[in-house]
Amino acid sequence: MFRIVHFSDLHAAAPMRTFSGFFDKRIVGAANSRFARRKVHNPRFAELAVERILKEPPDVIVFSGDAASCGQPSEFELAYRVLKPLADSGIPLIYTPGNHDLYVRNKLCHAACAAFTEQITNGRMRLDGYPYAFTLGPLRFLVFNGARPTNPVLSCGFLGEAARSMIREECARKQQPLVAVCHFPFRRIRKGLVNGMRHRLFGAKEAAHALSEGKIDLALCGHIHVPFFDLDGDGRGETSCGSLTRYGAYSVIEFSGNAFVHHRVNLDLL
Repeated sequence: MFRIVHFSDLHAAAPMRTFSGFFDKRIVGAANSRFARRKVHNPRFAELAVERILKEPPDVIVFSGDAASCGQPSEFELAYRVLKPLADSGIPLIYTPGNHDLYVRNKLCHAACAAFTEQITNGRMRLDGYPYAFTLGPLRFLVFNGARPTNPVLSCGFLGEAARSMIREECARKQQPLVAVCHFPFRRIRKGLVNGMRHRLFGAKEAAHALSEGKIDLALCGHIHVPFFDLDGDGRGETSCGSLTRYGAYSVIEFSGNAFVHHRVNLDLL
């Protein structure tokens, strides 16, 4: 049996330490964190998850992005302090940036995300190296970075030609089940027409088709804070584990006998 732990959307929040943050999209994210997100996200869940994961170590850990709230260096520092035991454990960790991780074009923020990517994956991954393909145990992981800075009203992502080309090539020469990892869902954004456009992944048509045709066996994503499981009888399809710090839960996926079995681990603050 091969075990995957999947968590997402920590949204670590910290005060802005640079004056420039008051003149770009960070001020929008900071206001959202201050007046809305902090009421429903509890960072203690992330600490409890790390403790629980290390008690029953999986074969691989997938973190599908949004470590930060506004992409600030102080937020990545906070997220890394919490997640460092996972990086130090020796368990392979796959990370894909979320839209909040690459929130703005500020050079310090971009450098902080780049440093976090290398730290959390123990140098396995670099921000300028996506897309990645890894074989771990019986599975082939395809890891995409769909995040890029956008204007204040958008939370969408983009799959470029390099990502689409990898999907075509990997599906054509497929020898093992393919597990795609991206912060953004390939095919499920169900928030109405306006919100659907604001949150969608542009360039995902080929990826969604490959997933629906079974060429990609499983897609692991975040972005949608409410967990969902669009899966067939063998556990294949698309799933978001939801926001760890909002719902206090993460997913465990077991692959055995050519089927995926999905479980939820619910954390208790008491």
